[in-house]
Amino acid sequence: MIDNRAWFQYLLYFLILVMLPALTLFLLFAAIKVWLSDGFYYSLIFIVWGVLSAYLNYKYLSLLRFISTKVIYNEKKFTVENNHKKTDYLWSDIADVKHYEFAGLLHIYDSNNRPIYICHKKMPGFYGFNDIVKNRHELLEA
Repeated sequence: MIDNRAWFQYLLYFLILVMLPALTLFLLFAAIKVWLSDGFYYSLIFIVWGVLSAYLNYKYLSLLRFISTKVIYNEKKFTVENNHKKTDYLWSDIADVKHYEFAGLLHIYDSNNRPIYICHKKMPGFYGFNDIVKNRHELLEA
């Protein structure tokens, strides 16, 4: 089961909505300041880290609507409960699975290419769920 505690949900919201955008802005403004004073070569490290931070912002924004989602799974199906709305899925309903290793995200899509669920590797219960998703998806592709 994947069920984020309230403190963990608040922490994720704070990191995604406040800290990552602030870090990105800081790095990009620092890049501009260093570029203007010392030249492009010295600002390159700030530019690279700013772009990587912006990429993480982009990827983590997709996680926002799934932070408070609860997932219960067994060998036959999994249930996604979001805002007191439960939706049951068979493992065969998974059309595509994408792992974004750099961001630590797992995206699960249905046949209409809509996200069924998105989770981060630090969420409690992630690794058990990830193993089952990977095994079931590989069996369906074979």
